[in-house]
Amino acid sequence: MLACGLVLPFAALSSAQPVTAPNLTVGQNLEIITNIPLKGPAPSGGMVLKLASADPARMLLSNREDLPGSGEITLKVQEGRTGSPEFVIQALAGSGTVAFTGTAAGFEDIRGTVNLAPSGIVLSGPARFAKTLATTSGGWPVKLTLYSALLDSAGKFVTVQQVRGGFAAKVHLASSNTSVAAVETPALTIGGGEVSVVTQLKPARAGSTVVSVDVPPGFTAPTQFTSVTANILLPGIGLTEDMTIGHDLEVGAHLTLGEPAPADGLNVTIVSADPAKLLLSVGRLDPAAKSITLPIKGGTSNIGYFLHGIGDSGSVSHTAAAPGYQSRSGVVALGPSGVILAGPTGAPDEVEILRPKVPLGVNGFFIPLPGAHPVHFVAYMVQLDPLTHRGADITVQMLRAGLTLKVTLTNSDPSVGTAPSTITVEGGSDQGGADFTPLKVGSTVISVLTPTGYTTPSNATTLKAVVTE
Repeated sequence: MLACGLVLPFAALSSAQPVTAPNLTVGQNLEIITNIPLKGPAPSGGMVLKLASADPARMLLSNREDLPGSGEITLKVQEGRTGSPEFVIQALAGSGTVAFTGTAAGFEDIRGTVNLAPSGIVLSGPARFAKTLATTSGGWPVKLTLYSALLDSAGKFVTVQQVRGGFAAKVHLASSNTSVAAVETPALTIGGGEVSVVTQLKPARAGSTVVSVDVPPGFTAPTQFTSVTANILLPGIGLTEDMTIGHDLEVGAHLTLGEPAPADGLNVTIVSADPAKLLLSVGRLDPAAKSITLPIKGGTSNIGYFLHGIGDSGSVSHTAAAPGYQSRSGVVALGPSGVILAGPTGAPDEVEILRPKVPLGVNGFFIPLPGAHPVHFVAYMVQLDPLTHRGADITVQMLRAGLTLKVTLTNSDPSVGTAPSTITVEGGSDQGGADFTPLKVGSTVISVLTPTGYTTPSNATTLKAVVTE
């Protein structure tokens, strides 16, 4: 319910104060709901207030917002109440003024004036009264709302007001290009006591259309908000980007459609801008190529793929394209890579990357000799920070598919414990493991030799094994 506070001072007959009322403005074939505040509580037993229009051909009164008005209405004010019940003022004309009066036994007459103004039907999209809206060709229908509105003398929008009871605004919406988007229900009615009616715009294909509303009988053409331009766009594609891939390493990536694939599925093609720097694969162990095609099932919108770093510096883009979708490019950075060692506690903490000024901790483990079992340690493939050449748990990445890397190890004192001389890392895996077998109390240092074509890390290239009693 829309309310407008009409203040009509209600004076006792003995009062010498004049009775005045502020002006109200109502649009043609519209209505407002109001009441009359009293100067004091209604007397014992209540009171009957009669209201009358001075010109029923131009302004009516009603007890209910959804009913036709009449020239006179009666309101019952309950005992002790300081205001009248709500009533409705309905305008039948769009210009001039109409007076009304109120009478009650034992009280002086009330006089008020209502300004009559033009009215119109205005149109709004999801963002109220925005001039344009945007959606995608396969997106959900877009809500359109028609409002009955009070206009000023220049036809500009002032505020929404209800259609008067007993009257109906029959309006029609039209799309200038129905092949782009069509109005679901073009013929609409705003009934008496209502202020709006809703329909939907159904997108069909990329393009632009203008949706406009006509001027129904009994209303004026507004100078604002009578049309909305709908821009129907192709849905987009999201790609993995803003990450760094190490030389000869690979990482899992993700593609997302802005709208689910059609029922019969969709093939998305991804192409590397420079295969000397970046290759792609559908699966983790699949051969890498400049271009791949991802089959996305109908009704789904996500799929994974893999990025293979070939270069060790700079950046490179890859672009995804599919019929009915906007193409999208994603840029990834390339960096050096290397091999680090880690004991049972795992790879170095990310703090060694994120806070390079923090001193590096000792990388190693302790093992008591009595009842000792071999201790497993790991060689990890890592993308190295381009400046510090450090690697950590957050930079562990897979050796790219199709490669096999044999990592050479050295042991400073084999009499303390034994370890293999090499660890093998297979393509599609981020690590290779080995066991250290303790032999006697003491300490030894296991070191990794940087393979040809890789960069020597500045941390975690050694692992100190301490055998205790």
